[in-house]
Amino acid sequence: MSGDSEQTAVTVRLRGDGFSEAQLRTATSLYERGYGEVESDRLVLSAQETLFLLEEGVVKVVDENGSAMSFGSLMDRYVKALPSFWTLYIVYRDLRKRGYLVKPGFGGELAYRVYEKGRRDVAKYVIHPLFEGRPDTTGNLLNATKLSMSKGKVFVLAVVERRGEVIYYQCTATPPVKD
Repeated sequence: MSGDSEQTAVTVRLRGDGFSEAQLRTATSLYERGYGEVESDRLVLSAQETLFLLEEGVVKVVDENGSAMSFGSLMDRYVKALPSFWTLYIVYRDLRKRGYLVKPGFGGELAYRVYEKGRRDVAKYVIHPLFEGRPDTTGNLLNATKLSMSKGKVFVLAVVERRGEVIYYQCTATPPVKD
């Protein structure tokens, strides 16, 4: 069976900026499933999308020299470039496995925009990943909350436990309780 997936896997080539790309004509099915962004005649995938699709056996990843990359070597490369990548990836993978469409967030504290299942028009949620045991400041949380409110999105904390499980906390603005 694995021979079949290798034959049908879309080949994506890493770029120097951490993204990968494939010819759109061979990767249309990925785009139709909510992966990547179209740039001219290419489908461009984020690091998280690339690693997830490699893990799922949907793509074959080659480096700039055309050499095939394993999941481990690709993960190592991404973690060297961004030490928090593992936490970001765990959250991305969990959301995708739950059936959500996940796109890059607004930078900084809001890593991802997440669409309701079956929707592609407007993201409802923004995700702020945290790793259990790694400190964060109230200033970061406050800035992320304010940004999510200014974008009209529901703010969600995604806490990655040490065992790799993700727990989500939805945060909503409520009026103060009157005594």
